[in-house]
Amino acid sequence: MSKERELLMRWLRGEANEMTTHIPLLIETQNLLAQPEQKPEPEQKPLTPQQISEGNQSMLNVTREAFKQGVKYAEKMHGIGGVE
Repeated sequence: MSKERELLMRWLRGEANEMTTHIPLLIETQNLLAQPEQKPEPEQKPLTPQQISEGNQSMLNVTREAFKQGVKYAEKMHGIGGVE
């Protein structure tokens, strides 16, 4: 659960209504809102065979299959795509 969602749940549970937790909850909220907004990373997807072939046009000295294997290896090293 994200920090933001957890904080909202605490507000909804009524922790802010209790004097002992009101001020700390308020301070935590202010600190969280003062931080820059975290944007989620876009999901990376493996290249399609067509995209690989298009990139291969400029690789005249590399065989098509070797180039595809190189792309797949790079994707694997970056955690993109599944295991084949």
